[in-house]
Amino acid sequence: MVNKLPHKLFGNLSALFLTASLAGAYFFGGYLGLLLAVPPSNASPVWPAAGIALATVLIFQKKAIPGIFLGALLTQFFSYGDTSSAEKLLSTAVTATITGFGSGAQAVFGAFLINRYIGSRDPLLDDDKILRFMILAGPISCIVAPTIGITTIFLQGVISGADFLLSWTTWWVGDAIGALIFTPLMLIVLAKPDSPWRMRRRSVALPLIILSSLVVLLFQYGQRL
Repeated sequence: MVNKLPHKLFGNLSALFLTASLAGAYFFGGYLGLLLAVPPSNASPVWPAAGIALATVLIFQKKAIPGIFLGALLTQFFSYGDTSSAEKLLSTAVTATITGFGSGAQAVFGAFLINRYIGSRDPLLDDDKILRFMILAGPISCIVAPTIGITTIFLQGVISGADFLLSWTTWWVGDAIGALIFTPLMLIVLAKPDSPWRMRRRSVALPLIILSSLVVLLFQYGQRL
């Protein structure tokens, strides 16, 4: 019994470290996305955190869920937080909690679809599986967060009915792009040395980094017009 205590303590510390690391990674990705956010919904046309969340759930499975939910909560509170009064603080805390839940649930849903229809830890060597991965990770799974998030901030009065569709579409596109670009990047970074993903650093990572940079530059250019 005594011998098991150090192992249990080490396991708890490892879980806390993983949770804190994933929450920090998600928040960093969310912060980058907020730099491109469009008011009043603060939806971003590129949301790296969506890809970070999906990749970490695919890799760490259930162990990643607490960190992703925590990171999503902190990111959404940072985005919508209003501490000017107790009433507004409570309102934005509720908004952040629900939208953060939506972002975390989206990653879990995306991982479920990929594991169900492609396979767990599949290296994606076949064109058919690559196409399925792109469809499931991007357009389909990324319906969850914008639906929950935009509905929540609409009910909170943050956006009007006239802004609902545009805000939802911006959020959905941003999450889909984030998932399609940053999920493979994270899989490459976190892959084991002998994994096929690690061998794709040049063939996959570099084009994705260039693509994401072009998307950001084009959006910033469009904002100035």
